[in-house]
Amino acid sequence: MKSINWSNYTDEYAIMRQMQKCFEEKAYTEAEKGLKFLLHDFITSEQTQYLILLQKLMFYVIGWKTIPENRNLEWAQSIWDLRTEIEIFLENSDEYLTHLFLQSAWNEAFAYAKDKFEFENDTKINLELTHEEVFEFNYKLNYRAKDE
Repeated sequence: MKSINWSNYTDEYAIMRQMQKCFEEKAYTEAEKGLKFLLHDFITSEQTQYLILLQKLMFYVIGWKTIPENRNLEWAQSIWDLRTEIEIFLENSDEYLTHLFLQSAWNEAFAYAKDKFEFENDTKINLELTHEEVFEFNYKLNYRAKDE
């Protein structure tokens, strides 16, 4: 069997069918390449999903911290819901998301969320977020920071 360009396949089902054909023809090296391609594709997709969730969560936290007069129940619920989605996601995906990726995702997600917030609100902000602020702080409408 000749070498297969696995990136030519457009969906996982087609890749698995071709891998099955490789196994039937005892082309185990090609089947292994297909499996590696499929695994890489899966991991990349998982990382992208995590990054998008983290960007959304950080955007809401930045808004909450930066514009207190715009706080509302919808924002608090969005923070709660996104935290829950990320928690469930990590429970099901943690073996694929390495510590190094999670750290780089934090930086990338923060930069994106900050840029988006500044663009949408036509303002520049000087803010860093901590893990506690993003994942643990209890955002409620009656929240009053000490420095406000």
